[in-house]
Amino acid sequence: MDITNMKELYAELIKAAGRGFRNRSITNPAVDFTKRAKAGVYDSMTDEEYYEELDKVEELNRVWQHKTSKTVGELLLTALENLNIRDEDVEDISATLMCAYSRTDQESIPCDSDVSERVSDIIFGNHHDRRPDGETEEIDEDILCEDEIPSETSGQVSHILSSPARIYKYLDRNVYGQKEAKRAAAMLIWNHVNGRRQNVLFAGPTGCGKTEIFRQLAKLYPNIVIHNATSLTGTGWKGNTKVRNLFDGVPQDKMGHLIIVLDEADKMFEDADDRHYSYIVQNELLKVLEGDMVHFDGNPSNSEPALDIDTSNVSFVFLGSFDSMVRAKDVAVNKSRAIGFGAVSSDESFDGYRSTFTQEDLVQYANVRSEVAGRIGTIVQLNEMTEDDFYAILNAEGISPVDKIADYYGVRLKMSANAKHKLAKQAAENRMGVRFIRSQLQRKLDDELFEDCNRTEYTIA
Repeated sequence: MDITNMKELYAELIKAAGRGFRNRSITNPAVDFTKRAKAGVYDSMTDEEYYEELDKVEELNRVWQHKTSKTVGELLLTALENLNIRDEDVEDISATLMCAYSRTDQESIPCDSDVSERVSDIIFGNHHDRRPDGETEEIDEDILCEDEIPSETSGQVSHILSSPARIYKYLDRNVYGQKEAKRAAAMLIWNHVNGRRQNVLFAGPTGCGKTEIFRQLAKLYPNIVIHNATSLTGTGWKGNTKVRNLFDGVPQDKMGHLIIVLDEADKMFEDADDRHYSYIVQNELLKVLEGDMVHFDGNPSNSEPALDIDTSNVSFVFLGSFDSMVRAKDVAVNKSRAIGFGAVSSDESFDGYRSTFTQEDLVQYANVRSEVAGRIGTIVQLNEMTEDDFYAILNAEGISPVDKIADYYGVRLKMSANAKHKLAKQAAENRMGVRFIRSQLQRKLDDELFEDCNRTEYTIA
C-alpha cells in the first residue's frame, strides 16, 4: 500500500481537498490490504512483520471508522476531530494556510503527473494491483464486509493454526486475561487441527470469558460450533435439541472434524427435577465422546433420516460455571477440616475457582457420570474477574466494548474514568461480566441517539 502512515494520509487529503476533490469517495486502505492478504502476498512474512503491517492499516482504518469508503471532506473532518491541536499549532497551521491563500489569485496550483496519479489511483478508490507485466486488476470491494476490516485471511489463518503459540497470540489480542485458559484453548485447537481429538472442560464463574474465548476461535476456525447445552435432551424426550442435532447444518465432509462446544454444560449435568433426565442425556453423549463410528436412527414421523458419523476426529468442549460443584466441595472441605476425616483430606485448603478440580470432583459434586468424566482429559479453571479487570477491559485497545460500540455506530464515545470505574464495579458486583457492560453501554447510547441521532460524538455518563 502506497500510503503507509498518517503523515502521508494527511498530505494526500490536503492535496486532494485543495484541488477541489472534497466530494470524491476514497476507498479504505484496509480493502487493498485484505485483497493482498487473501492473495497470499503477506504469507512469507513473520508474525511480527505481519502484525506490524496490520497495525499500520488499523491506524488508517480508524479514520475511515471501519467503513469501506468516505469522501475527502469527511475524512479530513474525522482526522481533525481526533487531533490534539494546541494553540501554537493553530497559529502555525493558520500561517501556512494564509500563505497558500495569498497565492490563490496569482497562480494556479500545479498538479504534476506524480501527484495526479497518486490522487486518482491511490486515494480515490481506483486501486489496482500492479503486476510485473504492467497489467492491472480491479479490486472487488465486495470481498470485505465493513465489520471485517481488517480480518484474518485464509493464508494467515493457516499460519496461525500451525502453532499453539500463534493461536495464543491471536487470542491474547482479542480476549482479556485468563492466560491459562487461552493457553489450554490454543493447545486444544492445535492438537485438533493436527488430528489429535481432545475433550476438555472449562470451569469458571459467570462473566469470566469462557464463551468469548471460543467465539473468537470460531472466527479463526469455522469448524467450531457452539451449542447451548441446556436445550439438549435425549432421544424420545421433548426438547429443542437431541444429541444428533449437534451436527445439524454441518456439511457431511466436515461432520467428522468438528469442535463441538457445549455452553452451560453444568446445567445439563445437574439433577434438576429428574435425575433420570440427566442420565439419559449423558448416556447419549457417551456415544459421541467415545470417538468411534456413531449411528443415529432416523425418525419417520418427521422425515429425519438415519445418520452415521465417524467421531474419531471430533473434539468436545464443556463450558460452565459449575458453581454447585464449587459450593459442594467448599462444604465438604470445611466439614472434613472440622472433624479431621472424611472424603477430603483434613489438611486440604479450598479457595473456590482457584482450587484444583479433578474428574472425581465432577462425579462427586457435579452429577457427571464416571464414564463421561473419564473421557474428559483436561479440566481448565478460569478466575473470577475483578473490578480492576473490568476497568482494564474498558480501556483496552482493540478489546474495549466502548471502542467496539463506537466503531459499530461510526461515532466517537467519551467516557470518564469515574463512569468507567462505576460500571466496572457494577459488573463485578452482579457477576454478569462483560455482557452486562455491553448492555449498559448500549442502553446509555440508545438514550443519547434517541434524543439526537445526528451527532458524531456522545458522552456516556
